[in-house]
Amino acid sequence: MLTSAPARRRSLATVLSAAAFAVALLLGTPQAVADIYRSPAGTYEVKGAILAEYRALGGPDGFLGFPLTNELTTPIRTEGRFSVFQHGSIYWTPATGAHEVHGAIGAEWGHLGWENGVLGFPVTDELSTPDGRGRFNYFERGGIYWTPSTGAHEVHGAILEQWAAQGWERGAGYPLTDELSTPTKPGRFNHFEHASIYWSPTTGAYTVYSNFRALWASMGWENSCLGFPISNANRGFQSFQGGSIAIQGSGELYASCR
Repeated sequence: MLTSAPARRRSLATVLSAAAFAVALLLGTPQAVADIYRSPAGTYEVKGAILAEYRALGGPDGFLGFPLTNELTTPIRTEGRFSVFQHGSIYWTPATGAHEVHGAIGAEWGHLGWENGVLGFPVTDELSTPDGRGRFNYFERGGIYWTPSTGAHEVHGAILEQWAAQGWERGAGYPLTDELSTPTKPGRFNHFEHASIYWSPTTGAYTVYSNFRALWASMGWENSCLGFPISNANRGFQSFQGGSIAIQGSGELYASCR
């Protein structure tokens, strides 16, 4: 039996549509499938990769709760999509996939400008730190770490690299501040539980620990005769732009300026 040309075209269109749907599912694009959720907050659609993430997190019975929006386009970096839920959000881009952000970490990320801020889009869900004390999310250009005692703070760039080299939270401890500007000289820093990491364009990023930090602080930090650190401490000795701090034989610290 012969099939008419229009029928063949309709058949081909059906095949192509099915193939496109299958590819969309494989690629995790946000248009793959959709569910409608109804709650006292309203009726909203969750779809595609964001829906897959939402289902994996328990859907409305999980910690995110019911949706509060349909899927929306991120306002400046328009490659992104997001849905807001009662207790958090899920963000998606083709490069990062779909990840949730919630709680104190979500609030800190929002304070920093969401995806348009220094960190960019999330690249992980919220995870536990290896020591079990804290929680964190990673983003395109840095991370936000939280504990009950320190709150949520971001670390990024060269200071993040130095923190990692020192053993993350097991070394300098958890961050106590976001990255901040030094008040007078060009530089940046984060304070951590057991140390501070300072960076400047001419010196790079170095860690100043505990007693060394206390002595340096008492002298005026980078505005003292010591200036910025130019090394990490090694065998009780640390170099600065204008001198050094060393542990003497008696165990006391001594600062020397050139």
